[in-house]
Amino acid sequence: MKDIYSGLEVHIACSSCPQKYTAYIAEDEATLTILVPGLEAERCRITHLHPYFLEAFEHELSACSLAFRQLIAATDDSTYLFNSYRPSTERATDAFLRMLFTQLISALETYLADTLIGEVLGDHRSTVKLLERDDTLSQEKISLLEAYTKWEAVEHRVKRHLNGILYHNLPKVDALYSIVFGVRLPYSDQEHKARLNRAMAIRHDCVHRNGKTVEGTRIEFTSNFYENAIKDVISLASSLESKLISFRAARPPVARSLDFEDDMPF
Repeated sequence: MKDIYSGLEVHIACSSCPQKYTAYIAEDEATLTILVPGLEAERCRITHLHPYFLEAFEHELSACSLAFRQLIAATDDSTYLFNSYRPSTERATDAFLRMLFTQLISALETYLADTLIGEVLGDHRSTVKLLERDDTLSQEKISLLEAYTKWEAVEHRVKRHLNGILYHNLPKVDALYSIVFGVRLPYSDQEHKARLNRAMAIRHDCVHRNGKTVEGTRIEFTSNFYENAIKDVISLASSLESKLISFRAARPPVARSLDFEDDMPF
């Protein structure tokens, strides 16, 4: 960066398409700013994902949660590998696609987990809803002294419970999202729901049985199967993220921080 000076003209090219832009470097003391006139007035995403994966998504990624942006980044990395590398044998293709598919489904599970845990531990109102309605947490026992003096003990139990959830269990995740956010997992239709639940089962077989079913049959992976899996994952996650953006925007701010020593939410 030390060789970049004010006014230098550079060219930016996408590695996955022929689009190119002319950009200019502006230097102000210790700050370097890249100005791209061709992008200033248009909505743009720099991504290796096919455009139609996010064509119905109405929000800029900058307005989304960190968990969602990490999902897109992980999927983008996998898509870059998918587009850049072509194995030379059928065996290598199968292993390559199996690894990409496993990473894709793991990224979705992480998004679902991080979003739920972040909301519950970040807002006491969501914590209370979960304590009231979750079958496991609502049966938890705690001493009066511990409840009066140590709210952290409650948070620890909630966090331990949420960390123990298997987020490939989509019906369970659906129930938790209904409690905390008041939304269900937004499948586009019953076939979409069935495919994602099947994908979770296949990912389990990849991780625990090296790509074989419980009967010992090897699961075959194709490029078409992998691309359809990306569509299903992004469709669910982007629809869910849109609902959560609306949820957060409509929720009134907390008037003040609760003093749990004299105002316990039980």
